[in-house]
Amino acid sequence: MSVGISRARSRVANAKQEDTLARRVRILESSKRVLEREVVLHRRAAELARGQSEMLIQSLNFLATESNLDKFLGHVLKVTVQQMGGGARRESAGHLEGSR
Repeated sequence: MSVGISRARSRVANAKQEDTLARRVRILESSKRVLEREVVLHRRAAELARGQSEMLIQSLNFLATESNLDKFLGHVLKVTVQQMGGGARRESAGHLEGSR
């Protein structure tokens, strides 16, 4: 009878280990998904930062060649709309040029 009890205890111990491993696998899979989302967010933030840097460089270059403040502000507005992915890029640019 002790062999039967030993086998039963062994099965129970194995079942507990399997449950523990299954829980750990679920936790790791969940952590992986969270990390993948974080990577995507960091990439988007880096792209946005690059775009903002480009916008600033363009605006500073324009300011260096254009002393008219209204034209400079119009340019800043135009590149800001472009940076933000405005669907009305041409209309905004045309409106700015037409208002001068």
